[in-house]
Amino acid sequence: DWKAQFETDNGRKPKAADIEADPAISTVYADYMAMKRGDAPDAKKDETPAAATEETKAAEAAPAAEEKDQKKELTKKLNDWKAQFETDNGRKPKAADIEADPAISTVYADYMAMKRGDAPDAKKDETPAAPTEETKAAEAAPAAEDSSRPTTAASPRLPTSRPTLPSPPFTPTTWP
Repeated sequence: DWKAQFETDNGRKPKAADIEADPAISTVYADYMAMKRGDAPDAKKDETPAAATEETKAAEAAPAAEEKDQKKELTKKLNDWKAQFETDNGRKPKAADIEADPAISTVYADYMAMKRGDAPDAKKDETPAAPTEETKAAEAAPAAEDSSRPTTAASPRLPTSRPTLPSPPFTPTTWP
């Protein structure tokens, strides 16, 4: 057992730095920690955990930095548009104003997707299908009445409060 041998040789328990310093045990420890976290063990057995961690951090930092820059750019576009809208109209824009402007509504949608953690680019290429004659007719026609279900218009409305009755006077009773 490596740990017991280390304690015998050094008179103390091994620390993380001791494990990383020993190339034979560092890969075993890295695999153990990966399994403990639920990840698959590293395919690169000759790499020390410290080097693997640095590569992982560098790989994760690049997309995070790009995403941060993109979010800043979207925020700037939104704030510029809001300032211009306020100058032109003498009031702050409302949600309906943002939705009415197709250019800024896509910027706003991308911003909100990034804020939620979604990928904004995933929905950019999807264009909504043009309504067909069938969908237009279905939207225009009133829904067919379902006679098996009662309608709310025919149901009587219950009063919102009940009248209160006076409570009877309290009379003490004796218990046997």
